[in-house]
Amino acid sequence: MTKEAMYVAMELWGAIFCFIATICLALLYFGKDRAAPFLMISSIIVGFEFLADSVAWLFRGVPGESALFLLKLSNALTFFFGMCAIFSILPYSLASRGECFRKSPAFWTNLSFSTIFFGMLIANSFEPFIYDFDSSNRYYRLPAYKIVNLFPVLSLVVGAFSVFHGRKNVSFTRFLATFLICVIPAVFLGIQTFVYGYSLANFAMIFCGILVFFELIFSNVKTIKNQSDTINHQNGQLRNLQTKIAFSQIRPHFLYNALNSIYVLCGIDAEKGRNALSELSDYIRLNIMSIEIDHSIPFERELEIVKMYIALENLRFSGKIQVEYNLLANDFALPALTVQPIVENAVRHGFASRSNAGKIVIQSQKTNGGYLVFVSDNGKGFDVRNFSTLLNDSTKIGIRNVRERLSILSGGSIKIDSKIGEGTKVQIFIPKNTWGGYYLNNFGINDF
Repeated sequence: MTKEAMYVAMELWGAIFCFIATICLALLYFGKDRAAPFLMISSIIVGFEFLADSVAWLFRGVPGESALFLLKLSNALTFFFGMCAIFSILPYSLASRGECFRKSPAFWTNLSFSTIFFGMLIANSFEPFIYDFDSSNRYYRLPAYKIVNLFPVLSLVVGAFSVFHGRKNVSFTRFLATFLICVIPAVFLGIQTFVYGYSLANFAMIFCGILVFFELIFSNVKTIKNQSDTINHQNGQLRNLQTKIAFSQIRPHFLYNALNSIYVLCGIDAEKGRNALSELSDYIRLNIMSIEIDHSIPFERELEIVKMYIALENLRFSGKIQVEYNLLANDFALPALTVQPIVENAVRHGFASRSNAGKIVIQSQKTNGGYLVFVSDNGKGFDVRNFSTLLNDSTKIGIRNVRERLSILSGGSIKIDSKIGEGTKVQIFIPKNTWGGYYLNNFGINDF
């Protein structure tokens, strides 16, 4: 195999690799890695450089005006795409560490080098002083080649200094890969200035392309592992929260009061006593089942739990707890035991010490971004400035569990507004794209 054939084959395979790598980058990293678009552009540019250089090698020494035209065009494009590829390395490096390339002195320095280089390349097409072709259509260098070749080398050196300066803002593997794709081509270009007949810079670019591609694969594997660890940690948190919230909702004091009220009721009206005992049994069953629930349940099912709780508490409060429902949306889902703990807080902390009736209003509505549930009461209220302290109180885990379950299970949130002597209003937000009604049947919620 001749040297020309070997180079043509090598560069065609290099171009194919660059284009395949670009597709892989688009599928794996576009929108996920802010540096990926710059690397994709660089990969495409290098691919076109290999194609142009392969044409230059293919028609080198071929007689005829058509061959000469293709030689001039392909060599000019090889120089052009080569400088573009070198110039694109710095924006990729800056994007990797979150810097704006327009504010980087190194970027503007390299832009100046590239502009001078492109100007000389254009001038060479009118009056050759960098390279030319002999009578047999073979490429040869002219004395100014060594001077002109300094500009891509200097551009790579500036890029290497910039990468080294920002090394603390990226992972070690990303720093090393980016640093090497500046240093290796610079060294090979420097050698190629004095050695004629071998495309050393293209060998270096192929090696650097493989290096960066494997660095991205390594980073992707590392990201997947970190995500897996995060998911496992959140699953552990969720199981712990499920256990806590289930048992926090079945307090011995509540059970004692409910059973005592049912005992008294049985002596007055046995039928009502049996119904109340059945409701208590259902309430306990649903709370225990929540330990195993790691998905959403319909909002209407959550309201059933709320109604069971209110019915049981009204045995003790002689029906003084009033609940008003203003439901403008009910076709959505939310984590189990989200609303009920809020209602229980209103009863326990807002009404327990009052002799007059307490009122709770439960509202729901649909918004552009999801669903809102409001739980308002006319209880005694509290100072919201102490709310963060209450959340950290180990004896008051109900609201904290609701907030954490909302965040982990649905990406939702909770806001509380309260005024002493006026009452409390709790806002629960459920994002539509996660827990909207369209997804109810996908999580096995009918088993709850």
